[in-house]
Amino acid sequence: MKRIPGRNSSVLTGKWWARIAAGMALMCAPSLAVAQTPPPQDPLAPNAVTPPVTRKPTPQNLSFGLFVTEGMDFVNWTDDRPGVITDNRISQNSMFSGFNASLSYSQLGDQKSYTAAAGADLRYYTLEPAVVPSNFYGGAAISTRLSKRIALRGSGNFGYSPFYSFGSFLLPSSVNEVRIPSSDQNIARMDTYTSGGSATLFWLLNNRSSIYGGYSLDYVTTPNAAYKVFSQGANVGFQRQMTRYFNLRLGYGYRKSEQYVLGLPYFNVHTIDTGVGYRRPISSSRRTTLGLSAGSSLLSQGGLRAFTVTGDASLTYQMKRTWSTGVFYTRGISKVGGMLTPFVTDSVSGNISGLWSRRFGFTGSGGLSLGSSALLFQNTYDAIYASGRFHYDLSRHVPVYVEYVYYQYEFSQPGGLAAGFPMSVRRSGIRGGLGWSTPLVGQRLDRQ
Repeated sequence: MKRIPGRNSSVLTGKWWARIAAGMALMCAPSLAVAQTPPPQDPLAPNAVTPPVTRKPTPQNLSFGLFVTEGMDFVNWTDDRPGVITDNRISQNSMFSGFNASLSYSQLGDQKSYTAAAGADLRYYTLEPAVVPSNFYGGAAISTRLSKRIALRGSGNFGYSPFYSFGSFLLPSSVNEVRIPSSDQNIARMDTYTSGGSATLFWLLNNRSSIYGGYSLDYVTTPNAAYKVFSQGANVGFQRQMTRYFNLRLGYGYRKSEQYVLGLPYFNVHTIDTGVGYRRPISSSRRTTLGLSAGSSLLSQGGLRAFTVTGDASLTYQMKRTWSTGVFYTRGISKVGGMLTPFVTDSVSGNISGLWSRRFGFTGSGGLSLGSSALLFQNTYDAIYASGRFHYDLSRHVPVYVEYVYYQYEFSQPGGLAAGFPMSVRRSGIRGGLGWSTPLVGQRLDRQ
């Protein structure tokens, strides 16, 4: 389980370089984006290349964890338009105490893998001591071979938060991750319920070729109809492994997204996936892995159409046995409640994690997302979310940590934004916490 949160310009100014340096820990808001589904990676491909791993997971593990946190948020709220839904706890500098409890289960193997998690997160703010906002979340995922030639991947999730969040879609969702509401990206006081799921079936035709079909849905509901979104889609395709590292794909996908605003037409995406995939180690030690993928999509909304090229690239490096890093680029289509049109986003992110000793380590990630509206309205945005954490194990079951977070986004104009959606938010904070975690079944999974 991981905790799981631009304006068009060809030249980045000095302000941007400062933002990138400050944001080397960017993670996207996990649950409120309705994003284009990337082509699935075939788990049955006989020569599929996977990144190096730093540990061998235990076959079965059930763990329970508790964390108590003290923190301070520093907020620069620059949007004073009438109707913006603000709350003292997220629009002013505020100290808070946090409490998190989680239960996670995993059963990992060569043929079958299961993961599941559930948890709750509570915060006590000094500005509003009478109210304690609480997040709840849960989810499960499965990856299994049904037979020698057939494999299944599927996942489902749900979540609740008393605040609405906006993120920058920098990291693609994974069937092995449970999506957790991100309190650091709250922008409006609004009860928000999220749910979703996906399933993909693979059928191996021969040693090099396979076909796949899948379905996915996402649902976000709030008391404000402008922030409610229901999205669902399906895709089918054929892919062939031309060489150990290179594959060709031919497929089609359709996704429809409805927003519950009177008179606003739904939008849909037709994906013609005639792309290529490339993934291989580029060093003799197999510590460095390069991945490339490309495709194209046709968007339509209210009689308007737009064509765009999509794709992703990744470069991962295993520096040492206990250290790893990676850089990722994604170009895709996203639709979010509160935004009345889909956006085409270009995102660059990076991460690094490792241990200096058996007990002391660091985890960080960062990046930048630039988006422009695709249809109906003309608007652009930029977004950054950053996090860096030092952690130390006082004992086998008692970790402590200190963390710094940074989050900001800015739209160029209010066009295409629902009432109450802030155009600009900038927030940073520091946290420190003490935890207790223990395996109820199996062995404790060591940190990477």
